[in-house]
Amino acid sequence: MKKDKNNETNHKRTKKKLLILAVSLVVLAGVAAAVFLLINNNGNLPVAQDTSPTPSPIGLPDEPVTTASVTVEPVTTEPITTEPVTTEPVTTEPAITGPATVPSFETEKPFELVAEKRDEIGTATDSSYRILLAKYEYTAEQLTSKISIVPETKFTIVKKSDGGYMLKPAGLLSPNKVYSFQFSDEDKGISYSWAFQTRAEFFVTSTLPRNEATYVPVNTGIEVTFSDKVNSDLSRYFEISPNTPGRFEIHKNTVVFVPDTPLSYDTVYTVTVKKGFSQKADGLSLKENTVFSFQTQPEPTEKGRNNDKYIEFVRDIYNLYPNELQFISVYSNIDQNEEVELSIYQYSNEQEFKEDVFIKDDRPRWCIQYNNKIDYSGKEEVFSIKTALLYDDEKEGYYRTKFIEFPDKLPEGYYVAVVRYDEMESITLVQINGMAVYIGSAENKTIGFIYDSLTSTPVEGAEIVFDKFSIKTGADGIAVSDDVLMEKDGSKLKNYTIIRQGHPSYYYTIGRNRYDPYYYRDYNGYGYDYYTNFWARDIQDKYWGYLYTDREMYLLSDTINVWGMLAGKDGSKAPRELTVRLSKESNYYSSQDSYTVIDEKKVNLSVTNTFKTSIAYENLSTGYYILEILHEDEKLLGKNIYIREYTKPIYTIDTSMDKTVAANGEKLQFEMETKFFEGTPVHGMEFNYYIQGLSLSEDTGILKTDENGRSSLDIEAVLDSYSWRPKQASISVTNKDPEETTLNAYEYFTVFPRDVMVNVTNYKEVNEKCTVTIEANKIDLSKIQNMGWYQEEDYKGAPVDVDMEIELFEIYYTSEQIGTFYDFINKLTYPKYKYDRHERMIQTINAGTVEGKYSFDFTREKDKGYYITIKCKDSQGRPIQDVQSLYNAYYNNGRDDMDRDYYYLETNKKHYEDYAAGEEVKAYLSIDGTPCVKKENTKVLYMLFRKGMLEYTLSDDPVYSFTFIKEYIPNVSIMAVYFDGKNMNLTGMNRIDYDKEASRLNIEVTPAAQEYRPGDTAVFNVKVSDPKGNGKKTEILFSIVDEAYFALWDQKVNILEDIYNQVVSLGYLDGSIPHTNPLEDYYGYAAAEGGEGGDEAPVRSDFKDTALFESVITDDEGKAQISVKLPDNLTKWRVTSIGLTDDLYAGNGIINIDTRLPYFINSVFNSRFITLDKPVIQIRSFGTAVVQGEKVKYTVAIKKDGQDWKNYSISSTIGERALVETGALEEGSYTYTITGKYKSFTDAVMLPFEVVPGFVEQSRTQYSELSENMKFPNVKWPVKIYFFNENVRSYWEDLLDLSYSWGERIDSIIVRKQARKLLQDYFDEEWHGYSKEYDLSKYQLSNGGIALLPYDSANPALTAKISSLEDSSFDYEQVKDYFYRTLANENAVSTDIAASYWGLAGLREPILPELSALLKSPNLKLIDKLYIGLAYADIGDLDTATGIYREIVDSYMNEDSRRAYINEKGYDSDDTQEATSLCALLSQKIKAPERQKFFEFVSNMYGEDILTNAMRLAYIQSNLKNLNFKSSFVYELDGKKEKVTIDGKDTFSMFLTANKLSQIRFSNINGRIVTATVYKTPIGEISETDSRISITRTYSGKDDKVRKHMDTSEYIKVTLKVRFDQFAPTGYYMVEDYLPASLKYVSTWQTADKWVRESIRGWYPHVVGGQRVSFTIHRSDLKSREVTIEYFARAVNIGICTAESATVFNLDSNIINYTPREMVTVE
Repeated sequence: MKKDKNNETNHKRTKKKLLILAVSLVVLAGVAAAVFLLINNNGNLPVAQDTSPTPSPIGLPDEPVTTASVTVEPVTTEPITTEPVTTEPVTTEPAITGPATVPSFETEKPFELVAEKRDEIGTATDSSYRILLAKYEYTAEQLTSKISIVPETKFTIVKKSDGGYMLKPAGLLSPNKVYSFQFSDEDKGISYSWAFQTRAEFFVTSTLPRNEATYVPVNTGIEVTFSDKVNSDLSRYFEISPNTPGRFEIHKNTVVFVPDTPLSYDTVYTVTVKKGFSQKADGLSLKENTVFSFQTQPEPTEKGRNNDKYIEFVRDIYNLYPNELQFISVYSNIDQNEEVELSIYQYSNEQEFKEDVFIKDDRPRWCIQYNNKIDYSGKEEVFSIKTALLYDDEKEGYYRTKFIEFPDKLPEGYYVAVVRYDEMESITLVQINGMAVYIGSAENKTIGFIYDSLTSTPVEGAEIVFDKFSIKTGADGIAVSDDVLMEKDGSKLKNYTIIRQGHPSYYYTIGRNRYDPYYYRDYNGYGYDYYTNFWARDIQDKYWGYLYTDREMYLLSDTINVWGMLAGKDGSKAPRELTVRLSKESNYYSSQDSYTVIDEKKVNLSVTNTFKTSIAYENLSTGYYILEILHEDEKLLGKNIYIREYTKPIYTIDTSMDKTVAANGEKLQFEMETKFFEGTPVHGMEFNYYIQGLSLSEDTGILKTDENGRSSLDIEAVLDSYSWRPKQASISVTNKDPEETTLNAYEYFTVFPRDVMVNVTNYKEVNEKCTVTIEANKIDLSKIQNMGWYQEEDYKGAPVDVDMEIELFEIYYTSEQIGTFYDFINKLTYPKYKYDRHERMIQTINAGTVEGKYSFDFTREKDKGYYITIKCKDSQGRPIQDVQSLYNAYYNNGRDDMDRDYYYLETNKKHYEDYAAGEEVKAYLSIDGTPCVKKENTKVLYMLFRKGMLEYTLSDDPVYSFTFIKEYIPNVSIMAVYFDGKNMNLTGMNRIDYDKEASRLNIEVTPAAQEYRPGDTAVFNVKVSDPKGNGKKTEILFSIVDEAYFALWDQKVNILEDIYNQVVSLGYLDGSIPHTNPLEDYYGYAAAEGGEGGDEAPVRSDFKDTALFESVITDDEGKAQISVKLPDNLTKWRVTSIGLTDDLYAGNGIINIDTRLPYFINSVFNSRFITLDKPVIQIRSFGTAVVQGEKVKYTVAIKKDGQDWKNYSISSTIGERALVETGALEEGSYTYTITGKYKSFTDAVMLPFEVVPGFVEQSRTQYSELSENMKFPNVKWPVKIYFFNENVRSYWEDLLDLSYSWGERIDSIIVRKQARKLLQDYFDEEWHGYSKEYDLSKYQLSNGGIALLPYDSANPALTAKISSLEDSSFDYEQVKDYFYRTLANENAVSTDIAASYWGLAGLREPILPELSALLKSPNLKLIDKLYIGLAYADIGDLDTATGIYREIVDSYMNEDSRRAYINEKGYDSDDTQEATSLCALLSQKIKAPERQKFFEFVSNMYGEDILTNAMRLAYIQSNLKNLNFKSSFVYELDGKKEKVTIDGKDTFSMFLTANKLSQIRFSNINGRIVTATVYKTPIGEISETDSRISITRTYSGKDDKVRKHMDTSEYIKVTLKVRFDQFAPTGYYMVEDYLPASLKYVSTWQTADKWVRESIRGWYPHVVGGQRVSFTIHRSDLKSREVTIEYFARAVNIGICTAESATVFNLDSNIINYTPREMVTVE
């Protein structure tokens, strides 16, 4: 009778289960009573309910869903319908279920029973047990009669002197067993039990490599894992044979032996861990030896680099002619006297060669080519030679291309070339064919140009076959098609075949050398072009455009003035209605379609194709914004706008030097002139100066301006140096007295220490012989005095003869291995080296130059470097000592003078000269700068490009002429292919540009007066003319802006250049000449006014940055007039005029006018303070009418919220600061009006300031599900709201990360394999990278278990984790057997048992009784409980799983608003990571509300010695099937309704001002959409801080003493220290500090203070705005515990002010902490 194989297997498994059950009941549970099993719901399992928010009705996909992008579309009046939810009943197979809740032993306890010798790993086998009576009294005899031990064990009980009792077992208990102590008192109705598990024996659980492992890497470590943690030295108990020196590392239970050097190849090693080794001083010890052996990998023989030697072919394929000298190029550093072996093998057929060419090349261009994959076995060997590499002695170089010459010419055909050296080899393809070929691809045509290299004649009738079409050459060798070969993005290589009758076919690829359509600049939709403002190249091809704003930087509340132009190009028409939109700059996390609109305006084009508007806004946050021009939804033009708080300077500093170069000791004069922007001298002002780069005893000091605002300083250019080489020096000046902004200026000059120069002018190496030539020359400074930029040749004077002492030194390095580093995760050892530099003098030469020159020879040694020291004297007898390196072969690439011909086209105009319409263009073919002459058997293919190929011409003339017609404006390009009778040669692309000067407008703006007073009306007359001087009707834009603003951010205007630099694309995608010429391989707050200040005058309060932004149209003669009422600024106004005509004539100009007063006042006072600050107003007087030292009177009137608050009167003198103390300020809006009276002059200024409870506002993120009645936080500043399908994007990002998992570990291999599959299945993202194939069967051992590495031992926990991923690569019947064998092993530790049960539960094995028994064990570790919980979840008993989970979470969970983690006392970061990863998976299986928080922690934290990627993937896998991959909603804003559809991982975002946030409404929500609202909130409203991060702040001065009292004008160093504990998340953190109102941030380069300039410069702020200074820091790993940031500030405002809290917060969560507030005093 035939046996049923399945029945037989089941029978065996049943017998095994009975054995397991018996072992489990005795070994693990130790309970005598039977286990009762509860059956729920008629045999069905209880199912936990998902308590997360109920999803909206939408069908969930049964199959993986492909995704598209976010779409936004207007909502019509038709109703939006949704599909109903379709559900199917959940069915489960009947199974035995465990208890409904976690077992509890909370019954009446008669007494305490405590083991005397017990620790975390169990009870000692010789322990006694103390009985502590409580409620009832018992005698020793009574206790003995009522207590029993299971398994049965004899014992005695004796009474102790303290009244208690001691129970002593008779003899030692068995190790690693559970003993149940049971008490029964029937009279009192008490029954109770205690369980103790004895300590397991100490033994080796696994080794790496495992016993009898093979192919073990020679850089492996040797790991021995024990049954318990190890805290003792293994070295005396460890032997390895052959003997190998090394060191030991301890990683909890694992001891690693790290060899000092790599193991030997192909060697059997035997390791013995001797008995007697103890886990700790008083711990258990090994009872017997553990011995294991392994074999290392064979020595590699494949291509590669061997130590310092290497050899590689330069190309993947060589195309050679049959009639030429044949040789191929290699990259190599093999010496000239060493031989390599070259072998040539021939293909037997074309198809095989074609497959090898096209398989390699039919991939994206970025793929790495591995030519060693070519299989040359079985191919016929043509020849094999040993030869030296070819060098050119005149072109010596070490890392340069070298050549191998073939011994004979190969005939036409297909070959493989293999070069070998030592054990290395490199492989390439060789194609011998007589055709000279050029293939070109444009956006509108494909062209072929083929000649015969043997006969120099065109090849007629050759068929060029591409993927989708073919073309044939004519009698001229040309083939042209309107079919387009390549995609416009040029992303794919294209194969082609050339079929020629009677000859072998030709195989090659085009697509490696794509030309940029904009000739090195191509915009394709990732942002606006910085140069042209266009969005994309196709837009620029259609339109002329221009976009201008009055400024580039604006305040947080301001108005942006916009003017621009859009006109059709090449016959296209521009849309007449446009939208001008201000948006927040988009970012990586949201799609381009997201809503980021701040405001938008509709505009219409004028008759001159221009538009003009303005956008006003309030309370925007600091950052970049986009101003863009659209037609409907098409983006046309745009530019970046920067918004921030800033303060304009009040005066300028102009500096100059009388000389820019000086000889040593020569006198220089530095001059400085300071003026207010309107021209008034800044007299009596002091400035600090600092001289750097000279050898001066005093390099700092003070300069004071005279009545003309001028000061000067004589500088002696003293430089202590033995070198003759020039050195740059500088002088910097900074205002000494406090100002609202730091003012500074610099001058640079160069000092020559000597008047003679000595230089190595030629260094030549021929083999080992080296020749050094030294030249000596006078230094002639007269040649460079006013050049600005120069090089050595510019000041090199006449030769001079000097006596020299030359010392020749050699340098070389030796390395010493000082240890190794063991990568515990990937189980590999890497060497660590110490490198020593050796240097010695090998020769001394005493010689002199003759006619300025001297040469000497020496012999170099390989691998050594050399330098010389030259000692001599200059003409004044001053010593010179100069060191110059002699670059050896390592550094001399030897490529500068290669014999290579460069072909290019020169035109009949100089470079950068352009062509007017109708002008003739002549292009001359040149070789290396020499014009070609007409030769026999040569041809030139000329091609003209503009949006594709315009025309081509085949000619034998090396000169090509064409007319630059009007239709070519603004550009056309020309390229040529030159057939020289044998080879095709490609020139570069030469772009021919339009001569813009032919369209330039001359704009003359004449003001009615040069000087005005505040509030006057300024009048300007305009005259516009064309290049011929004729008046021309023109639209003129006038933009009048304060020059003080441009001192912060200047503006360059050139409308003519900007318009005509908008070149159209070439339309040329790529071209190739396949033939290989191996020689080619050789080669602050609200803006302060610019000035303040006359006679009895009105109060000046109208201060603006922009005074006018208007356009006018001139008459036909080009004349017009415009006027403007000037604001109250005392400044110089920049008047920018921009002119444009309807036929694209353009021009611009700049003039200045001044607004001045003879007497004016100025104040130093911040514009924002904090409640209870006590600031001081500083007042000064200036003007052309004032005299230093004379009396002046001031009154100050302060109003709060429009009501009088305080008034002051004070007398002072000109040149001094008057101080007004405000007292403690209350919250509110204020103005202060200062009136100054000097003699008969009066000036009054009114300025605002505000007092707020605090400056500090921190970014927070609020997560919630989208609903129609969404509630948003109450905010002042704009918010960013992200909308995404719940968890989809985060899972996509995690899968992307996991798809790049590195390493040979089985978990890394499975994780990256499955992550890539999930990306394909659910996100339609195909993996294009390199994927190595693995034989995973090597990882499943003969015992059925899965090993981390093929040479490792199996591990139950790892096997269970891999099984949970359900990869089809393993035999799971064997896996089950492995788990059962583990359970049957009486020495198995509890964690292995628990993991095995989880593995079996996942494989649907009926193990619930055993699992229930295990759960009752009292000595379970936290990890064990997690495995048991996972087992219950997988078996279907979610009720019990939930109980286990809740017990763990209640005891060990830590959480914040984003993340949660499991942490037990004594855990390190790896323990926490491991436990949290398991808990995350368990929480997902039971749908616990904390599940995503656990996953966030695991996803963003990385262990030091562990990987949890398998659990990350398992979590994602269990989620993806139930995720909502498509959702939609409608939002109503600005009177419009828009429907948003979110597909898959895509994200939609909205940037909303506070006003728009209050207006937005949502409806028709389909699917579960999560929103993340990022907003700012005052730090006082943040109640939750996190101890995982902390921050401190100190202020210190030059003495490094911490202080809170400072002097005015003093520089202060601010030190911020951020500390992380081990559980703080990795990633980016923002550190924000808010300076008190009395301090201002100072950049180190903005000051002339020596201490600041020479201090640390490592930290630069991410953002500086007003008092806010922000930095971004990154915590890259868990070892990073502290970051120190230092920056500088200056005490500017006098008074007592609040230093707000400095904060640190994690950018991925709401984890935050901050310093306390403190008060700072400036006196």
